Amino acid sequence: MAFAEPVGMGVGSLAGAVFSGLAAGAAGGVAGSKLGPELDNKVLDNVECRACGYTFSSHVE
Repeated sequence: MAFAEPVGMGVGSLAGAVFSGLAAGAAGGVAGSKLGPELDNKVLDNVECRACGYTFSSHVE
């Protein structure tokens, strides 16, 4: 029985790390899918020419 305890602890720790990684990845994916379109529309889609001041955008506001 003395050998089973460290092995069980190691397997349990590994399973916990894998589960935590999957949960964090899913949460990050959801946050990125919500934040990405807003960042695209508000920041990346508005480009201004430094020479003439014309603003380029792919959608009409």
